[in-house]
Amino acid sequence: MDKITRIATVLSLLCSFLPIYAQAQKSSISGHIFDERAQLAIPYVSVGLFDTKFEKNINATVSDENGFFSMEKIPFGQYHLVMSFMGYVPDTIFNITLSQTALQATLGKLPLYQSTIQMEGVEIIGQAATVQTALDRKKYNASDFETAKGGTAADILNKLPAVSVGPDGNISVRGTSDFVVYLNGKPTQLEPSVFLAQLSADAIENIEVITVPTASYDAQGKGGIVNVITKSQPHRACPY
Repeated sequence: MDKITRIATVLSLLCSFLPIYAQAQKSSISGHIFDERAQLAIPYVSVGLFDTKFEKNINATVSDENGFFSMEKIPFGQYHLVMSFMGYVPDTIFNITLSQTALQATLGKLPLYQSTIQMEGVEIIGQAATVQTALDRKKYNASDFETAKGGTAADILNKLPAVSVGPDGNISVRGTSDFVVYLNGKPTQLEPSVFLAQLSADAIENIEVITVPTASYDAQGKGGIVNVITKSQPHRACPY
């Protein structure tokens, strides 16, 4: 066999394998995952492709924001596909076959079902919201801060989000220290440290964190006001 013949034979053999190789590189699996009850797409579902014995993870991906997923360049073979997402029952699509005659496995719409927990009985106790939000203030219910009971006003303030009380009684809210303390909408006659230490937490009904004081408040406290609202009978030990 001369050189030219040998080259032609090699090229012929290579060309015979190219279609198979190209097909293997183009094999793919795709699908669209949705909530069976709501009939809405589920984004970011974990999708895993395994061999039929679940011994080897062949490929993995997540669905996009519209619930679609696709796996490319999957070798020919038979696989199981597992879908899982928090709050849903995991599901498996068995025996997906990719071959020269089945290059693409288009699975279409794949439903997932919301998981449910069976409970013998549930007692529901109503509770007011811990915080009420308005444009200029947030109001916190003192009764919601159980760990501050038996303490002082400073103990409750230190439990509020982003609020801290220094040893000198100065109030800082989200890093801003230009806050002053009011009692029932009026400035107190005591230093903040003395006032906060003398007022019992049990005497407090609500606390308002006013970030934009209106004209009805004194000019002091440009950064804001912490308004302590007492119950109907204030604590007698506090000379306000």
